Amino acid sequence: MEAFPGGICERLEATIAQRSVSASAWRRHSQQVAKSLAALLLLDSRGYLLGTEAHRFFEYVVQQAYATDREVQEATVRWLVRIQSEHTSHVPETLQAIKNSLSSIAEKQPGKYPASFGEAIVDITLALSFWLLSGEENATATIAYWRGLKTVFKIQSSQSLNPLLEAFEILEPQYWFPIITAICATNGDKC
Repeated sequence: MEAFPGGICERLEATIAQRSVSASAWRRHSQQVAKSLAALLLLDSRGYLLGTEAHRFFEYVVQQAYATDREVQEATVRWLVRIQSEHTSHVPETLQAIKNSLSSIAEKQPGKYPASFGEAIVDITLALSFWLLSGEENATATIAYWRGLKTVFKIQSSQSLNPLLEAFEILEPQYWFPIITAICATNGDKC
């Protein structure tokens, strides 16, 4: 009995050969999918990533933002919104991983590559997460936030409003949670 019924491996190899996809390109794509899937599985099962996992994950999404799909983006936002209340002990290491990734974003040359929606989401998510978890202002977070926002508007001006709407749908929980928490704190937790 075959490991994959129907000769799927043979069909994939034939497709790769027909489309002139190099083995190294296929391997890179497989590794990208595997990294996203691994992070998604850990976030779904545990609810958080450990410090080294968070560092590698953020490093990956900053460098390969185009390879993260909406499900991974939304899972990341849920994790970062909940970590302070549900996994407090992991906040410092997550915050350090975010800070390192924000530095990488700040070092990128703006406009060097075409604007990417995934890149905009990563930039905005990391900036909002830093502010949420640290409660302090940071120049690299501000740079990342504005760069992400400008990218969304660049995409928006060349297409319909759909990318802007999609960005707000993904980022909404992260945006509203700190505002609601601040309002509740000023009202003596009477929300």
